[in-house]
Amino acid sequence: MRSRAGVRTAARKSHAGKGIEAVRRSRWSVGGAAVLLLVPLAASRAVAAEAWPALSAEVSVELQDDYGFHASDPPRHLNDLYLTLEGEFALAYEGGSGLFAKLVFEPVMDTSDDRYFSDMGLYAEELYLAWRGDGVGLRVGKQDLPFGLANDLAPDLYGDDLVGEYELTELLAVAFEAPLLMLGGEHVATAALVMADRTILGDSLFTKRGRLRRRDGGVANTRHPASFVLSLAGTIEDTGYALGVRYLGAGRGDGTAEIGAVAGLKQTLERAGLEITVFGEFAYFPDFDGARTAAAFSSFGVEVGVGDVVLAAMHGLQGTENESLDQTVGVSVGWELSEGVSLAAGYRFLDQAGVDSHTLGLLLRYEFGLD
Repeated sequence: MRSRAGVRTAARKSHAGKGIEAVRRSRWSVGGAAVLLLVPLAASRAVAAEAWPALSAEVSVELQDDYGFHASDPPRHLNDLYLTLEGEFALAYEGGSGLFAKLVFEPVMDTSDDRYFSDMGLYAEELYLAWRGDGVGLRVGKQDLPFGLANDLAPDLYGDDLVGEYELTELLAVAFEAPLLMLGGEHVATAALVMADRTILGDSLFTKRGRLRRRDGGVANTRHPASFVLSLAGTIEDTGYALGVRYLGAGRGDGTAEIGAVAGLKQTLERAGLEITVFGEFAYFPDFDGARTAAAFSSFGVEVGVGDVVLAAMHGLQGTENESLDQTVGVSVGWELSEGVSLAAGYRFLDQAGVDSHTLGLLLRYEFGLD
């Protein structure tokens, strides 16, 4: 199953690995989240006061089947057929100020056996208020944060297997962003104060994945916002880049806070009627996931567009101190069948913690917008 919550923060560990229970409501959880969401409300009302905000949505419906046809660990030899419904909603003014939400309906539990459309849960990946004016922006609430570019550029099916380990999603944050014009390109700088989500938004409907508690531990799972993320991303002609550093405070039971940095680069070329995108990224954490253990990630990928067909390949490595070297290799081919409808097929080899597996996948996607 393709992971959505990539960073191994307390939220991810609680949802995927601890047999989650229901949680007592902490004093900060609901009250603090309400304060975060209401901070920019007055500013949002002041924007375009003469007009009502417009409601819009972008919806993606995916049907995916992953068939593990060979694995050195029998539980990975299985078939997983599931749906992923994702909707991004905005109630916003023309300038970009308003209320934004991203809802996801997908399997929220891991499986060690064949699965067909089960363990489905609905949760809010993002829910925040945004204010934009004079080129700068402020977002307050639950949100995903930029940290590198490989996860967005990776092939559809399995490209984010390892780079997803340091993706930043589902965090409570106050994020400020500012555009920069320099070196003949366009750039965006982002600074965010963050913490793990312990509110009711961390749970899911239908299949419960459970809310996070402070005693679950994990980086960024602190009493108050005590973590930060800084990033700079942009493009100069056909070259794009992303730089980032982060500090995620230690939670209960962690040996130390997590510190990390990432640098990614992509290049787009047009040769002989082909649109070619090449990217590479490296991330390093001297203290990864709350342990006094260093970890490094590298990824390299290429995507070639030939008319309505896209060919893609990616190779990723994860090296963790005193542990085996993990790697993944993935290839895929995608077709645009009609407007908003695409089909992709792919293969993945994954060697993780000394266990290797081979997977074939098929993905049918339908995307549409509502205004």
